This record gives sequence, C-alpha cells and structure tokens, in this order.
Amino acid sequence: MITVSEELKSLYHKLEEVQHLNRELEAIIESSSDGIFVTDGEGVVLRVNKAYEQITGYTADRLVGKSMHQLIAGGLFKRSVTLEAIYHKKPFTTERKGVSGNTLLVTGRPVLNERGEVFRVVVSVRDFNELNRLRHEVQYQRALAQHFAAELNVQRARGQEKLVAKSPAMAQVVEIAARVAKFSTTVLLLGESGVGKEVLARFIHEMSPRCDKPFIKVNCAAIPETLLESELFGYAPGAFTGATREGKPGLFELAHQGSILLDEIVELPLGLQAKLLRVLQEPEVTRVGETSPRSIDVRIITATNKNLAREVEKGRFRGDLFFRLNVVPINIPPLRERAEDIIPLVAHFSQRLQEKYGSSKVFGAEVLNWFLGYHWPGNVRELENLVERLFVVVPGKEIDLSYVDSFQPKASEDTASRIAVHGLMPLKEAVRDLEWQLIEKALSVYGSSYKAAEVLKVDPSTIIRKKNQLKGKTVGDQPNLRPL
Repeated sequence: MITVSEELKSLYHKLEEVQHLNRELEAIIESSSDGIFVTDGEGVVLRVNKAYEQITGYTADRLVGKSMHQLIAGGLFKRSVTLEAIYHKKPFTTERKGVSGNTLLVTGRPVLNERGEVFRVVVSVRDFNELNRLRHEVQYQRALAQHFAAELNVQRARGQEKLVAKSPAMAQVVEIAARVAKFSTTVLLLGESGVGKEVLARFIHEMSPRCDKPFIKVNCAAIPETLLESELFGYAPGAFTGATREGKPGLFELAHQGSILLDEIVELPLGLQAKLLRVLQEPEVTRVGETSPRSIDVRIITATNKNLAREVEKGRFRGDLFFRLNVVPINIPPLRERAEDIIPLVAHFSQRLQEKYGSSKVFGAEVLNWFLGYHWPGNVRELENLVERLFVVVPGKEIDLSYVDSFQPKASEDTASRIAVHGLMPLKEAVRDLEWQLIEKALSVYGSSYKAAEVLKVDPSTIIRKKNQLKGKTVGDQPNLRPL
C-alpha cells in the first residue's frame, strides 16, 4: 500500500522532471537563430524567444498573454499565420515587413493533440535580408573555393610539367591552355622550334579530366613514312612482311581516353592526312590490314613551327584537315619576346641540374645580363642546352661571361640572322642607324660603356664617341631596319 508521503515524493520527482524538461525546451528555443513565437490552440501567445524580438522589434511583454485577435485589433499585425494554421490545421507561410523595413518569412505550424485538435501553434520567423546575405556568402565562398581549386590545379600541373610563365605573354598562353584543357576540343599549338610546345601539350593533358589516362607523343617527322601509318593506326596479324602474328595496336588506340600529341603535323603525308581527318570526323581507327573500325576516345593536340595556312596554299597540307585542327589555335611566343621568363628558366634548369649531378653552380650577373640580351634563335631549348653545357664544363662554382663567349658564335657570324632589310636607303644612314641600335642595346643590357665596348669588340672611347655623334637620333627615323 502506497502511503501519502510516497505519493508526494513521486509527484515531486515528476514535477522536477517536468521543470527540467521545461528548462531544456527554453534553452533550445532561445538558442535558435530563427525567431520563435508560440501560442496555444486559441491563439494566445505563450512565449517568444530573443531572436524573435531582435528580428521583428516586438518585445515579449507586448505579446505574451494576449490573443492574436487582440494584437490584430490593436494594429500590431495585419494578418496572422497563427489563426490561419488553427483554422486550416496545416502549416501556413507568408511574407511581411518588419519594423525596420526588412522582409520577413513567417511560417505557422499547428501542433495537434491525440484528438486531432490544435494544441499549440509554433511560428518561425526568418529575415530574408539575412538569408540573402548568407546565400551570397555561400555563393562567394563556393566561387572562391573553385577559384583556388583551379589555381591549385594550375600550380600542380606547373609543378609536374615545370612550366615557367612569368611574362605576361606566356601567362596569357597558360591561362588559355588551362581554360581549354577542361574540354576535349582539338588544340593546335603554334610557335618556333624550341618554344615549349610539348611542355604546353603535357600541361593541357595534366589539367584535363583525362590527366590519369595516357599521354602519347608522336613526332611525325621522326618516323619513316613507310612505318608511320602502322605506328599511328596499328596493323592486323600478317598485314605486311615483318608484321607480328598477334598484330599491334596503334598509338591512337594506346592513347584511348587520354591525349595524343602529333608534333610536326605538317610532315604528315597527304595520304595519312585523309586518314587523320577520318579520325577527327568519326572517332574510330582502322588498323592496316583490317576493314572493321575500332572506336576510340582521344583528345588530339597538334603542333607545328610552320604556317599551316601557307602550306595549304602550296598544296602540301589538306585544307579540310587544317580547319578541323585549327579549332583552338594557341600561339606560343618566342623566348626573345618574353624576356621575363629567361631568368626563372635559368633558375629552374640550374635547380634540376643540381639535383641531377649533385653539385651547384652560380651564374654571374654579367652572364644573366648576356642571357637577357641574346636573341635565342633556338628559344627555350637553346637556353636549356647552354645552361647544361656551362653547368657541366665550367670548373668552380661561378660561371662568368668568358665561358659564355667561348660557347657562342662570334657576333659577326650571328649578326646576319638578326637583321632584316625591308626597303632601300642610303648605306651610310643604314650603318649609322645599325650602330645606334647596337650601342643602345649593349648599354641597356650591360649598363656601362666599358662592358658595352667589350661585347661589341671596340674600345670604350669608340662607344663614347659614337654616343656623342648619334645623340638625338632615333630608330624611328629609319623604320626599315630592325633587329630580329
């Protein structure tokens, strides 16, 4: 038999539990960033949280204990989602203006008891302006993350391919290549021999969704014409004398789902040009000795140091193939037009050689100035070869200008290749303007009459005298001569 004291104790414990639950509920409601407004089934306000007061500007003492009918009659509200929720027994949402003029999203949700009657109504209020701010912030952060991800991919690809692009001209090339890499469109790389077309092709591949698939490079000029077709497209068993019994897949098949670089594309024979055109139009190849084509998925990158349009005019290259390859042409400028890349390239090559040979060398300031002033007809490849030659041959830690002179052709032998004559003029004027250009160039690179005279193989007094004689003259007076 339960005594009165035991029953009171039980009721006391239950009351404590209810109070504890009530405190938890109060804490949860107050922690919400949404404004919360609670009424009973008749629309009498029971509680509001701090967020509601901040969002709407209405304090709890103006609301709690009053019915929605009273608040509407008093002009505080024009329309009540609470009464709509009670009447329809389902959630109701509307927009209205807050005290400060901000737009509010107001939703009333009825809470039903076991008999299906409205027991409570919970109204949530959200500030549209704040939602828009948060949405814009999320959009900005997402865009920023995408930007940094793209930059990270660029840096990662640069790290893999050692792509140096400090000059504005080369930076623009890299930007275009990175943008194009996302798509499987055909790319035509143009530029002089040695500018880095293969490096850029690998960069495009590494930046593309195909980066984990094969990258195949083919030098169309290095493979004999009699073997080129079977190398590119493969051959069937016994297709010709010397063919293996198993047959062989071609380079296009090996590049499936990846990328293939056709370097020196202008050297591709006309007969194979027609077959390549077929690959571009219908992504399939037919092995030598077979009749059934094989489907392939390959991103084609081509490269040349020649003017393809001119080759088409001369009948050495198919016009229809040229237009198919020339979808996205990227012109890589020669090294002489991007001097800002020279010193970073020297540093890169030096670092790589240091890791390869386990020794370090320092290039003197005069050598670096010489690098900046040199014409570089062989472009990046010539620079790389010269850096390695000096690195390997020069004794000691420092490489000075005397070693560079011993490895380069004399100025008289190289001058003819760097001068272009586009018209006729008096010989004396031509000599005078050429002297002016050479002196100005030497002074700008080396900074002193003594060093300029050493490079130009004349006495310092000659440099000073010529400067005084030619003072006030400009190259613009004679535009038909230019250094190349």
